[in-house]
Amino acid sequence: MWIFLVLLAGISYGQELTLSIGTHRGPDFGSGRALGVSAAQKVWQKDRLALSGQFDFLASPNRKASVANPLGSRDVASLFAVPGLKLDVARGARVAPFLAGGVGWAVYEQSELLQNGQRFPGSRSNTEGV
Repeated sequence: MWIFLVLLAGISYGQELTLSIGTHRGPDFGSGRALGVSAAQKVWQKDRLALSGQFDFLASPNRKASVANPLGSRDVASLFAVPGLKLDVARGARVAPFLAGGVGWAVYEQSELLQNGQRFPGSRSNTEGV
């Protein structure tokens, strides 16, 4: 479950900037903070349609892992960077739905210690596409 507080939105005509801070919970990890930035620039517009290029960045600092396996990691941190496109389908309406999508990069980093207190034996970072 994600809960976000939007701090700033809509810088100027054709540009959007959103800063967010929130909390999240997962089945294997305790609650944690999430910090996000989203920037968009309108590149095309016609009538009530608008297309924007956007870049989303989300960081989630260390959160404790709650796994029973003594060889599991104690905590994990994650970082996401996703460029994409956003299509506003009812621009200017009271309720303005949109479609958005992108392909990006994610980094997950585990703690230096395992649940049993021993040092983590392998690589702590994992990078993949999202």
